[in-house]
Amino acid sequence: MRSQQWNGEFRNQILSLLRDRNKRESQGFTELFHHHEKLFENWAAIKAENLRLSVQVERGYSHHHHSSSSYSDEREKVLEQKILSLQEELTELHRRRSENASHVLSLTAKLTDKEAELAAAQTQLATSVAKCADHEDQISFLQSKINELEATNQLLRDEHQALHLAYTALEEKHHRLLGENKELVQRYMEIKAQHADFMNQENENFVKKRQAKVQKELEDAAKDSKASVILPENDNENAGLRSDISLLSTLNVGCVVPTIASHKFDSHENEVNAVRWSPNCKNFATGGTDRKVKLWETNGNEAELKAILTGCNGGILSVEFDSTGSLLLCTSSDFACRVWTVDDHRLRVYFTEIRVIHLLYFHSTYAFIQPTN
Repeated sequence: MRSQQWNGEFRNQILSLLRDRNKRESQGFTELFHHHEKLFENWAAIKAENLRLSVQVERGYSHHHHSSSSYSDEREKVLEQKILSLQEELTELHRRRSENASHVLSLTAKLTDKEAELAAAQTQLATSVAKCADHEDQISFLQSKINELEATNQLLRDEHQALHLAYTALEEKHHRLLGENKELVQRYMEIKAQHADFMNQENENFVKKRQAKVQKELEDAAKDSKASVILPENDNENAGLRSDISLLSTLNVGCVVPTIASHKFDSHENEVNAVRWSPNCKNFATGGTDRKVKLWETNGNEAELKAILTGCNGGILSVEFDSTGSLLLCTSSDFACRVWTVDDHRLRVYFTEIRVIHLLYFHSTYAFIQPTN
């Protein structure tokens, strides 16, 4: 509806402007045409009068030849001059008429071109008006979208601000929990260090007591090589020692306290915490603070490394073979127990969260004793 109103309004304005322009440009030519018509009428009247006078002159020439000869000569001269001027004026009028006709033709062609341009302009104007209407509809639609987006943006800003506040609170809580966690880890490390010191102290006390006990038994056995040692039958702790003493008594070999080491070797990178012989008395296992368990085989007075058992996350506290010598058990400071098979050196069982202080299994310790002469 709006495009139709604009179409009619613009068309009326353009038509009125064209009429004014045509009226303004054709006004001079209209006056020229009227003047030309007046001149042509005057020329026709003069020509008719000239013809009439010529006829009269020819008719009255014979009758009044003698009486009016002088008067007619003068009148003929005047009329000839007047005819010449009129002929010149007529020639000028014809020339101007041809010029005006050519000018009218050019103006007609220009008017036709302008009318074609006007039609094209009207078509283009109608198209532009339709496009303007569509653009206005799009502008109104986009304006509504912009309003919706502004409302959504405001809502997102509010949510972002709320989330930022929540994030700030959570970050503060996270920092506080990190501090508490650090403090707890520090306390846990202190407790672990205390527990490790306690374990080391217990291990040292255990080793000292055992060494003192073995040394005392060896001294007692050295005093009387043939003396019999009476041990309780149900004492599992001294079962190995009882078998060793019976073996020495059978061989009738005197027992002496060893004073010279027959062989020395480096078994671990740091301290050695545990040593255990296998039941076959040919192999033994060692464990140290380097978190490794090593299997050794005796060859005369030398020890040959057979395997290195890894997988512990803490220092080795104790090692132990089973009664057949096919399984090896170890405990470490990471509160875990692990069992390996001796033949293929594979980890078979892994116990976590089991706190083991020591395996209180006592066997006699075989040392490489250099014979004395």
